[in-house]
Amino acid sequence: ARVNGGDYITGSANQGTGNFGNYPLYLFRRGGTSLPFNGWFYGLAITGRLTTDAETVATERFLAAKSAVVIP
Repeated sequence: ARVNGGDYITGSANQGTGNFGNYPLYLFRRGGTSLPFNGWFYGLAITGRLTTDAETVATERFLAAKSAVVIP
């Protein structure tokens, strides 16, 4: 995972518990609730493969420009 042009390190201690199987992905609300996300959403990039470093940088720059974020 990456955030604002840098690696966002994750580990087993911050992933929660439970079974991470093939379940629905809910965007902007929890599954089975009526409480929607209340905030700003600037973009999401999903690929079905590992991206090259150049593709990652290009995608980050594209999304940063859309949301007025400056990547160092």
